[in-house]
Amino acid sequence: MDKLKALRSELPGKALVFLFCVLFISFYKNIFGVENNIIAVVLLTGLFIFMRGDLGYQAKQAAPCIVLMFFLMVTGAKAALLNPFLGIIVNFVVIGLILVLSSHNLAGGNHVPFLMGYIFCQGYDVSGSAYGMRFLSVMLASLVIAAIYYFANRKREYSRSVRDLFQEMDIHSIRTQWYLRMAVTLTLVLFICEFIHYPRTMWVALAVLSLTTPFEEDQKARSRVRIPAAILGTALFYVLFVMLIPEQYQTIVVMIAGFMAMFIQNYFIKSIYNSFSSLGAAVILFPTTDALFLRVISNIIGTAAAVVSYFVFNVIFSRLDTAQQQQ
Repeated sequence: MDKLKALRSELPGKALVFLFCVLFISFYKNIFGVENNIIAVVLLTGLFIFMRGDLGYQAKQAAPCIVLMFFLMVTGAKAALLNPFLGIIVNFVVIGLILVLSSHNLAGGNHVPFLMGYIFCQGYDVSGSAYGMRFLSVMLASLVIAAIYYFANRKREYSRSVRDLFQEMDIHSIRTQWYLRMAVTLTLVLFICEFIHYPRTMWVALAVLSLTTPFEEDQKARSRVRIPAAILGTALFYVLFVMLIPEQYQTIVVMIAGFMAMFIQNYFIKSIYNSFSSLGAAVILFPTTDALFLRVISNIIGTAAAVVSYFVFNVIFSRLDTAQQQQ
């Protein structure tokens, strides 16, 4: 009964948020082009996170850093696609900088909009005027988000500055080890998938992003359910969108699923829901059976990459810790 009451109390607020999201995406699409639709999702994620988020250092420096990270997101992704080998350098530097500037608070998830957007920008690459509109939209939105963040956090007193974020880095700390593991793993995944022309690099990278967490138990728990969730989500998509629901009603079902996802905290169920939006976009580019196959295979590859990376880096960091103790 308590959960039902809590759900009822949350419903009006969630409905308003959902309505705002729908209107924002519709407005964004009309102004900046349908090919940039996915960026609207990234900007909304950033807005909601930084309305309440805390980067953990002086607001007068954190606000410009938000603008900088969005700039790195939209320009770095474009530069990395120019050449796979150049991409190794660009990806590692951009991902590393974003992690350092956004993730002093390990539990905050402040890195998500930037790295998710970075992967989306590579996965949904555009050129010419479409890229100009993408760049303009990201820069305008970043100024708004930074201003909101500053006014929400300006009274918080922090002695920590951007310089301190770099000076506090220590190869023996959980934070720095996570930075390295995330930056190296994502960089390698993006390079290898692009080099072999894998058709859905973005899905592999998003799986790695989701599974590579600072905390051991969290990563293990997510890794156990990621592949089953991808298989179940893909099967449900096939049943609902290929066999049962007529095409003219599918958009409505996707919107309902998106609204229901706002109430779900369980990672397994959220991963199932994510399949709907991912596959809904993919079936436009690939035959349905190919999209379904790629969804499952990409999650298997991404999960394997995250798990292997975890164990390899655990061995490396354990040896470094042992060497330090022996000195």
